[in-house]
Amino acid sequence: MRSKIIAVPLFALCVVAATACGSDSKDSEPTKTDKPSSSQTTSRAAATTSAAAADAPTKEEYIVEADAICTSLQAEFQEAASGIEDTSPEGDIVQFQETVTESIRDHADQLRDLTPPEGDEDTLDDVYTELEGVADTIESTPPSQLLSIDDPFEAADQKAQEYGFTVCGS
Repeated sequence: MRSKIIAVPLFALCVVAATACGSDSKDSEPTKTDKPSSSQTTSRAAATTSAAAADAPTKEEYIVEADAICTSLQAEFQEAASGIEDTSPEGDIVQFQETVTESIRDHADQLRDLTPPEGDEDTLDDVYTELEGVADTIESTPPSQLLSIDDPFEAADQKAQEYGFTVCGS
């Protein structure tokens, strides 16, 4: 019989930390002796905000990119789980545990590298926080108990589904 952790639909979360956008051009920056007027400051702030908004994907575009990463995570999870059963030797379970934990963290980093849709940074950060919790739970669970723990992906899956992911959270 397969364990709950293996049988659960792999969550694969999508998360992202907010990415700041700005200009690196030295020509547009005032020198120490030049003080920008309030209208220049306001114009620069508006331009930076507009540039950031223009660079941010739509929610639908973001979901497509993130779901591609989650598809890869699911494939790695399924490969790692192949052959793992309640009767598997502890060494195999430890290897599974290490592989899955590393894969979750690696894919979370990939997801974080994506630029989030404008205004969704906090929501996606919440999903990421849940994902980190999944990796931590799997990593800290004794191998003898790993295959019988309750679904560690449940909360992360729910948050991902609420956001609208189709692969992540399924």
